[in-house]
Amino acid sequence: MREVSATNIIEVDHVKCCGYGMCAELCPDVFSLDENGFVVANMTEIPEELIGAAEDAVYSCPEGVLKLTKKRPA
Repeated sequence: MREVSATNIIEVDHVKCCGYGMCAELCPDVFSLDENGFVVANMTEIPEELIGAAEDAVYSCPEGVLKLTKKRPA
């Protein structure tokens, strides 16, 4: 049986971001704020050891700017 792994992908809707900064506080390894105070993803593929903090950030965003999905390799 072949093992299939998933990659955790984070997406940011920069247009909707209001700069609350909760994501950067909850998961600073994945998110930071730019010079205007809006979210920047420091990486798009989230390693398993950061997935819990990344999920907290996604669910805590008041504007629903962040989306975390799992993609399977081809």
